[in-house]
Amino acid sequence: MAAPFAQRLYGWRPNGYPNVSDKDNQTSVELAAGVNDSLEVTRVSHEKGQTLGSNLEAAVWADLCAELQEGHESSEWRVRRNVVISDFNQFAHLAEAQKAVDRYPVLRTALGMDYLIKLDVAVSVASPLPHAARDMLHAAVSCKWSIRSDRVQNTRHEFLKMVHNRRARTPHLICVTAEPLPSRLAAIARGTGEVDATYHIAFWELHKEAMALPSGNLERDIWQELTLQGRLLPYESLVDTLLHS
Repeated sequence: MAAPFAQRLYGWRPNGYPNVSDKDNQTSVELAAGVNDSLEVTRVSHEKGQTLGSNLEAAVWADLCAELQEGHESSEWRVRRNVVISDFNQFAHLAEAQKAVDRYPVLRTALGMDYLIKLDVAVSVASPLPHAARDMLHAAVSCKWSIRSDRVQNTRHEFLKMVHNRRARTPHLICVTAEPLPSRLAAIARGTGEVDATYHIAFWELHKEAMALPSGNLERDIWQELTLQGRLLPYESLVDTLLHS
């Protein structure tokens, strides 16, 4: 079963290509078309890439808002979009570091970084620490409609900075995507711990298409690798992960 919002995000371009596929990659087109067919997608999609990404963020935000409250009403979950990490207890100290970088631009050159990373979707809970003025960040969610290697490297780099700069526990570091091509999914799902896991909004539909590729096909092999290692998971399992870990 796909994410509850998947069918309304996927679509067909006026030129007949799926709106998540790379039209210059035949396997991407075929896999995405198979997903659309499985979901019985009929709508024509005129949205540009940036709008599709924003729509995915909004859908993930709305779904997590509803599901987390329903799944654990005793906790005061907060789900927000486009929020900077210094709003949370583990990263509050970075606000002062950012002020110093803003005041002395030479520091930006020397350190090569901005401190105040903005999250696509943030899940937080009240801090258990006495007198804490800020929530604890429970999960940082990066939403990628499709995946290009240069963009996902930014996500991995930002998540790694969060691990290095945190005080107290590390939040879940998660990517949610609609990308159909396993080799591009590997660009974010493989790694050395910067990302907990990547969640696909049409996992089972894409699983069927990927496993139907010929034995020995590279994309099929990569799909098997990512799924058997637990690096790529169904979006439907995300709420359970957030509630119980």
